Amino acid sequence: MGILLFILILPSLSTAGDFKAFITQLPPIKIIQDDKASGIASDVLIRIMEKAGFAFTIDDIVFAPWQESYDITRTTPKTICLGMARTESRIAEFKWVGPIYTAKLGLIASKKLHIPIKNFQEATSFRIGTIKGSAPEKILVQEGVPLENLTRFDHNDEAIRMLHSGQIDLLAFPKSSALYGMLQIGIDPNDYEMVLEFRDVDMYYAFYPLTDDIEILKIQTALDDLKKNGPNGISEYHEIISKYFRPSI
Repeated sequence: MGILLFILILPSLSTAGDFKAFITQLPPIKIIQDDKASGIASDVLIRIMEKAGFAFTIDDIVFAPWQESYDITRTTPKTICLGMARTESRIAEFKWVGPIYTAKLGLIASKKLHIPIKNFQEATSFRIGTIKGSAPEKILVQEGVPLENLTRFDHNDEAIRMLHSGQIDLLAFPKSSALYGMLQIGIDPNDYEMVLEFRDVDMYYAFYPLTDDIEILKIQTALDDLKKNGPNGISEYHEIISKYFRPSI
């Protein structure tokens, strides 16, 4: 399936803008709706590419499952994976621009289950769902949770629905993304809580590892400028972020 997806995407990599970016569904950081990208990562990327002088539009951002996005960006020139956690194991595999957002990672559970968890070892007695190749999944494995004990999903909505239906007990996920995703599919986020927090993780744009350093510097500088406060005391970056949060999150 991954090879087929790569074959389908490859012809489009040399067309349109200077880069092709890949996005998965992880609201509010990354959103796909009606085959169009939106969310914090997309909106910020379009703006900083413009400021850095690159040809890049919303049409240069395409959907691909997480693992395929990761693999293609790692091996294909002029590609970007949107909203990747910059973990120690990944640093050498990509060039980086960011941070664009800080995500709180942990295990989400239904409040009605009253799951008491103090550490990773205690979590192993429950059914845990993860997104394949995601940062929360990697953290669980690094902390000694066997990969074969995890229920792994390709898509976020599927994982959230499985948690809601009781087919898994815990979901390893960014907190704001889980709650936002629940709102979008009609699940009350107030019925859920984070029962074990892993860590706060900065999310970045991951670029093909041989991307020119001068290009990376231009894009990073554009992001830094976007974060600077304007005459009204508010940065353009803050204005973009504020569009995607609701009071309940």
